[in-house]
Amino acid sequence: MRTYIVGLLVMLSFTGCNKGVSSFQVNNIHKSKKYNRFFLKDEIKPLRNQWRELYSYLEKGHLLQHINNEGRIWYSYSLDLYSYLNRNVTKIYSTPFLKNFDQFILVFGEPNQIQKRNNKISFYYDPHVIGDCETCHYQGYYYVFDETTKKILKE
Repeated sequence: MRTYIVGLLVMLSFTGCNKGVSSFQVNNIHKSKKYNRFFLKDEIKPLRNQWRELYSYLEKGHLLQHINNEGRIWYSYSLDLYSYLNRNVTKIYSTPFLKNFDQFILVFGEPNQIQKRNNKISFYYDPHVIGDCETCHYQGYYYVFDETTKKILKE
């Protein structure tokens, strides 16, 4: 019986919760738009050691970029990435690589809106979310950085 339980635990460790991040399939995206994976591998290497799961989502294509005819950049997140970020939003503030404004932009791309006021840079991401949920409302993300030090602020 003991051997059976140990064998079962070993099997579950290989097939259970530790599945990892799978590649994002972009089959359901509007065919007339060209989307590219947004992943600046060489520039964000430190993130791989500091937050492996987020790095895996980016590496597997869960953040896409589209540039329209006017040159405006739009971003699309997989529902998996969007849900993962919502569950782990506080980790953004504790990850050393993401505490710097320029490095933050390398990871998540150019924000939709940027405002500079009172020595602070505040910006907003409003990504399109691609997934199975047809009636869901997706909120964007708002961040504030110190304009002088370019460090993230918790506000």
